[in-house]
Amino acid sequence: MTESLIGTIQRLPPDDCVTLQELDGPNGKLRVSQHGQYRWLQMADASIQSLVDVRAPSRVLSPSVVLMLMGLAFTQGRSRLLNLGLGGGAIERCLRKDFPDLAVESVEVDSLVVAAAREHFMLSDSQIVHEQDAERFIANASGLYDLVLCDLFFADQLAACVERSSFFADIKRCLSPGGVCVMNLLYTDQHALVNALKAARTHLPATWLIEIKGHQNVIAYFMHERSEDDAELQLACKQFLQTLDAEPLTFEWELAFLPDRRP
Repeated sequence: MTESLIGTIQRLPPDDCVTLQELDGPNGKLRVSQHGQYRWLQMADASIQSLVDVRAPSRVLSPSVVLMLMGLAFTQGRSRLLNLGLGGGAIERCLRKDFPDLAVESVEVDSLVVAAAREHFMLSDSQIVHEQDAERFIANASGLYDLVLCDLFFADQLAACVERSSFFADIKRCLSPGGVCVMNLLYTDQHALVNALKAARTHLPATWLIEIKGHQNVIAYFMHERSEDDAELQLACKQFLQTLDAEPLTFEWELAFLPDRRP
């Protein structure tokens, strides 16, 4: 996705957009809108939460989703993925096409979002979605996952659980050896960003960051320990992106490793 696509959509006059669904839910107003080939989901009149090209539903348009999926390049022998925060199902649609052998489970607390993803965003009826609070789900999960993705927001604010050490303790318990947790964070909320990094690194101290230039997002990758040197990892990430059905990133990026400064 070009950096201006979401901004262009957000600036569209209301009369240029078709409202497909609008509901008042427990987490605020849910709206599904469309202009031309693009369809998007908004919650509580916040930023666009999910975007799909209805002509190519599996193609990933959001830079944050592209870079979260890049977490697959960190793992070896990947087989199970857990996605905390369904949104419009962009991750699930892409993985169903590009990685059909990957077992994917999703967690979404808002039943209206799940229904909208299935009705308007081509989420497969066979996709496993746990309609549950992400923090509660991970606290009670018994399986192991190679990759845990966290895209947890309320409107334009990070969910409170990402600032709690106990949340990442549960994620660590659910990660297979060499597993990775990838999180979408906001650098515009410095307090929440620092708290989330501190909480995560208590349990998963090996940390890499990528800032999404032109957006408000920082993508963080957390592991218990480094599994390969940075040059090999950078190469693996670049090779992975070439295999992904996604719009090319329009900015230069590089993984920045944060050293563990604990005694």
